[in-house]
Amino acid sequence: MTRWAAWAGSLAAILAMALVIYLFGGDLRAAATWNRAVAAGFATSVALYVAAMLVAASVWKIILDTFGSAQSWPAAGRQVLISQIGKYVPGGVAQFLGRAAMTMKAGVPARTVGFALIAETFVTLVGGACAVAVAIAFDPGLLTRVETILPQDQAWSRVAVTLCAVVLALVTWLVVAKRVRADLLPKIRLEHLAALIAMHVVAFLLLGASLHFIATAVSQASVSLSLSVAIFAAAWVVGFAVPGAPGGLGVRDSVIVLGLAPFVGGGPALSAALMHRAASVLGDVISLGVGVCLPKSPQVPADPLSERKSLKSA
Repeated sequence: MTRWAAWAGSLAAILAMALVIYLFGGDLRAAATWNRAVAAGFATSVALYVAAMLVAASVWKIILDTFGSAQSWPAAGRQVLISQIGKYVPGGVAQFLGRAAMTMKAGVPARTVGFALIAETFVTLVGGACAVAVAIAFDPGLLTRVETILPQDQAWSRVAVTLCAVVLALVTWLVVAKRVRADLLPKIRLEHLAALIAMHVVAFLLLGASLHFIATAVSQASVSLSLSVAIFAAAWVVGFAVPGAPGGLGVRDSVIVLGLAPFVGGGPALSAALMHRAASVLGDVISLGVGVCLPKSPQVPADPLSERKSLKSA
């Protein structure tokens, strides 16, 4: 990522959050004050967030195993849970660089780590989309409610065009910019891919539930779990796509506010977004502590490709 893109993303995040605070900050008095219900919702949100991080650690282990570089769960857990705190460094890539460094230090080849990070990004995005599909399946009226907060003029066509543009940009980056040869791509079995996507669906459902409990407690309104999952998944994708915003700060929170506001009011929506951000930060700190306590990686088996090359040379 170039420096100007990182600065542009950070500026966009600041402006987005400033606009949201300007629009809804005056309504914060409509939100519930700190009480037992809000405290319980906050604690539940933190617990669900940490559970989602543990699922993400399991996904990372399975990806490494699939690509031929087996890791114990504690080793993979350390790599994910410790590096996760790097997402708060401006630029948006510190967590990936940190995880790559830790994984390579554990003996996994750099090539395998690179493909594993690409695979993880892919299954995360697909898992988010599938989580929204699951939410709609359990709440068919969700589409009607979401349509009320979208621009009415050809809203779905613009969404479809945007998704196509994202997919096209990703394919172009992989094929042209990186010049990845198909015969060098690690083979991943369909059942493993389905399992990884299913695990990320679970993670998104947990994260959506973490938003649900806070939004319900703060607003004292009926916020369905399906709506919370859909809003969080959209917020995560937007925060991931904007470069430079540390942990999607500002961007992700703004999407949550704009998504919740039509249903709970601007003030409670802003309060819920800020409290959910605090819960996620605390969850990352707890995850960091868990990762530090996990045992370090034992000796990692050599990469099968490297073993074949060494045998040939011998």
